[in-house]
Amino acid sequence: MIIEETIRNDAKEIIESAMKEIDSEESYMDNSGNTIKSVFIGTCFNIMPSGKYYMPFACSNVKMCPKCKGKGEITNPNANSALYDEYRYKEQKWIVFMRNNDLWYHLLTDEQKKQIDEIRKMKEYYVEKIECNVCHGLGSEEVYKDQVMQKALEEYADKHGAYVHSGEGDPCDMFVSIVVDEDEDMEVEE
Repeated sequence: MIIEETIRNDAKEIIESAMKEIDSEESYMDNSGNTIKSVFIGTCFNIMPSGKYYMPFACSNVKMCPKCKGKGEITNPNANSALYDEYRYKEQKWIVFMRNNDLWYHLLTDEQKKQIDEIRKMKEYYVEKIECNVCHGLGSEEVYKDQVMQKALEEYADKHGAYVHSGEGDPCDMFVSIVVDEDEDMEVEE
């Protein structure tokens, strides 16, 4: 099982567990005036794969990607500057053609779109540097894994009409919340 799949499965379990508990929680009013119910799911230290909390002004606790050394890109094993330049030139000819004829991509024929798409595909195939396949351009594998976890948590929560957010008192705390209809909530409490 690939690491992304494992992370997504963990996120799914976290959200499903929270959703089983959320109905039994008491509702409260958030700062925006919404009536919500929340379940504490843990801290970023025990939920995120890295076990870290990031600050925009401090990144010394983030390990550089072992493959790209933090650059986010690696040398393309298929790199060929002559072929890259050839396909870039062909792409530029199409751009000039479209500009001179006042055309947009969506107005081209299917055959023309196919030609342009193939040229662009080949240009990317021969480019000198490509995105690192370990950190996916972020320069840190653990940042990438945390990003996968955050996105998966949000996607699974969204499927349940919920959302994931940090705590107001401690941004390291993580919660899953739903907005509840006040009338509906009153009926449940009675």
